[in-house]
Amino acid sequence: MATKRGKALTDDELCTKLDGLIRRSVGWYSSTLSTERMKVMEFYEGERPLKSKRGQSSYISTDVYDSVEAMSAQLIETMASGRKIVQFAPKGPHAIKQAKMATAFADFVFFRQNPGENILQTVVKDGLLARAGVAMVYWDEAEELEPFELPEPVLLAQLKADPEIVVYDNELEDATPDGEWVTGKVCRKVDKSQIRIEAVPPNEFGCSQRARSLETAPLVYRRVKKTRAQLLAMGVPEGQIKKLGHDDEDLKDDEETVRFQSVEENGLDGDDTAEDADSFWCYECYVRHIDIDGKGARLWKVTKASNYVLSKEQVKQLPFVSFVPIKQPHRFWGSNYAARVIPVQLAKTALTRSIVDHTIVTNTPRWQIVNGTLRDPKELFDPRLGGGVNVNRPDGIIPLPQQPLNPFVFQTIALLDADNEDTTGISRLSQGLNKDALSQQNSGAMVEQLTSNSQVRQKVIARNLANDFLIPLYRMIYHLTIENEKQQRILDIAGDWVQVDPSQWSEEVDVVASLHLGYGEIEKQAQKWVGVHQMFLSSPAIAHMYGPDKQYAVLQKLLEVGGTPDIQTYLTPPDQAQPPPPNPEIAFKDREIKVKEAGVQLDKEQWEFEKTERQLKLKFEQSKVENKKTMDEAELALRVDKHEHDKVVDAAEIKVMQDTAKTAEKTAITAMASPN
Repeated sequence: MATKRGKALTDDELCTKLDGLIRRSVGWYSSTLSTERMKVMEFYEGERPLKSKRGQSSYISTDVYDSVEAMSAQLIETMASGRKIVQFAPKGPHAIKQAKMATAFADFVFFRQNPGENILQTVVKDGLLARAGVAMVYWDEAEELEPFELPEPVLLAQLKADPEIVVYDNELEDATPDGEWVTGKVCRKVDKSQIRIEAVPPNEFGCSQRARSLETAPLVYRRVKKTRAQLLAMGVPEGQIKKLGHDDEDLKDDEETVRFQSVEENGLDGDDTAEDADSFWCYECYVRHIDIDGKGARLWKVTKASNYVLSKEQVKQLPFVSFVPIKQPHRFWGSNYAARVIPVQLAKTALTRSIVDHTIVTNTPRWQIVNGTLRDPKELFDPRLGGGVNVNRPDGIIPLPQQPLNPFVFQTIALLDADNEDTTGISRLSQGLNKDALSQQNSGAMVEQLTSNSQVRQKVIARNLANDFLIPLYRMIYHLTIENEKQQRILDIAGDWVQVDPSQWSEEVDVVASLHLGYGEIEKQAQKWVGVHQMFLSSPAIAHMYGPDKQYAVLQKLLEVGGTPDIQTYLTPPDQAQPPPPNPEIAFKDREIKVKEAGVQLDKEQWEFEKTERQLKLKFEQSKVENKKTMDEAELALRVDKHEHDKVVDAAEIKVMQDTAKTAEKTAITAMASPN
């Protein structure tokens, strides 16, 4: 089913709605909050309370100033002392490097591209004096013209066709008769766009009544005076500027006047009045609950001057981050820190003035004089030391009775100081001003515990500053950088210069704050890491897992806790470290050991050689015996064989002889038988 579209508002209708919301807003020039801020500023500057009668002491206690300065000094020292209070947290091991880059880049934007420490001081002071300190964060599109000399003749048409070059004809000279080639000076457009962070004055900021937070407020706005020239630069037609109404031209900015009245002679002079007549209030409004285009209520940014809409566009988020020191539930505007000290300043001023007045009256009393006692009344009032007074009777001059000073005055002042400590959370102990606590009877641990306990409220306000102001500020810097930053930068990350490319960062990021506020807490954190390092080194079960890279990481954390993030100035990373040169004594001992080891080895080799030689001789003797035995056995076998052979030969010879004998016998017989 199609959603029915509403009717879009005209610019006149939009201005009418916005004017009504602005006049009913908290922060409007005549609101209760504005009146309170002016009163607090007068007490902070030491201009109130006024003297109640002529001749009274003009002493003014500075409790509001002292309380605000003590609290702001502690907060600013904690947040801007060089320690990384706010850091981007990686969402895994693969994102550790990116988180470090994002932290370094956000620090670069806040503290170097913008006056970060000055912004912190202003926001903290505004929060303590005006219930809330506000800063505005936005991307500023800007460019500058940088003149340079053409090194050689260039085609004029080519110069004019280049969008990055601005050509001024009066700065060019013809290099050729036809004028096509020129030399001289031209200007190059240089992109100076960056993230701007501004502390918004309390009198320029406002939001809807009963706003619970800026994120849910129907209207959040900032108003700034713009001159006619500034409106022309913003693109407003001259004819439209003439039609702008001065609905607020008779309304001076009273808060601005109070802020500068202590350094100005007579307030605004004629030149300022003339400038105001040519100025207009310009409102940058962020509205949520108005259907501007007929498509439903969304977050819109509308910039208007009087009854003219300069621009309107949809935006994703508010450009404001705020610091509320003393929060109140379900309400954006918290309690006024400084206003709670005003009763103490009033009471202490009255009591101290009475002490001073009583002292003056006691030192210079009034006299009752019997008529005719003085010969010359001027002598009594002559302030010369040791001056004489001629009298007619010694008992004719008597000082008027003076009531003694109330003995409870000083006790009351002490009670007021204690009440001020309870109200503000700033104690004399935490400021090192309590001489009784820092006596010899109290141990260092007891003083440390007392001081840490006295700073609880400071810690709460410091966490409000970190969690509600710095973390959203860094997150806003991160997203604006991803959306708009096109330049790569070289930044120092833990002593290592790294090229940072924000276009490669992921959209999702976590920001964490690490606060160590209090007496000796930084030293405690540092000592904790020293103990971890020593424990890992001394434990046999862990030492083999605690290599050089792990030791380097622990020492880096130790230096960061102490406020020295550049570890590479003092230690070389393990992967870049060269082997240490040998110690001469150790090298000499090593050589002695090596010589001894070589001698032992040589003796061992000699013993092995002799052993081998003995074994060879033994084997040789055994071989000789074996050979002799073999020869004897062979000779014996040869003899046996010869004997056997001789037996065979003898047997054959005997047989031959027997056969010969038989043959001869047969022959003889035959011969005998046959004589012929």
